Amino acid sequence: MYHVKEMVTLSQEPLLLRVLQIEEESFSVPWTTAEFQLAAADVRAVNLGLWRGERLAGYAIAFDEAGELHLASLAIEESHRRQGWGSHLLRQVLARAAERGCRSCRLEVRESNRPALELYRRHAFEVTGAKRRFYTSPVEDAVVMVRQLSSPCPEVDGGRPAANCNQAEKLGGKAMHRWTARRNLWPE
Repeated sequence: MYHVKEMVTLSQEPLLLRVLQIEEESFSVPWTTAEFQLAAADVRAVNLGLWRGERLAGYAIAFDEAGELHLASLAIEESHRRQGWGSHLLRQVLARAAERGCRSCRLEVRESNRPALELYRRHAFEVTGAKRRFYTSPVEDAVVMVRQLSSPCPEVDGGRPAANCNQAEKLGGKAMHRWTARRNLWPE
């Protein structure tokens, strides 16, 4: 049986090692241990794991950026792909965003990643732009996609309105931008 829950121990082994394993099989330029530790420590982060019994089968990392949730990474273990688990995990991410009072969810995806583009389109994400040379190994443009969110979210907590996520502004959005820029190899 699969279930989704917060990864509260993301910065600790063995969970961190399992996340890194899924990351490395999913992306040509995987996040580093330090980047996952930053995500684990960030109060604005939404770190969700998709579990099959006691084994992590996928994860999502997102950041609340002053009313917009930035989905930074979503990955499913290869043997569990194309079975609907990415959709299940994405719905949970969107529900958490609505709980926080976020108005939208934004992400970047490689323009060649057709399965991911289709997944996000099925979940009402719309293309809003592109970022040239956003990815490395190979160098490739990113497609920027956004989904507007309604609050309250009927899928979460009986549709009860959630706390507003504007507190991210008070926590220093510039620091997150620097981390995101470093993560995506942008010059600062």
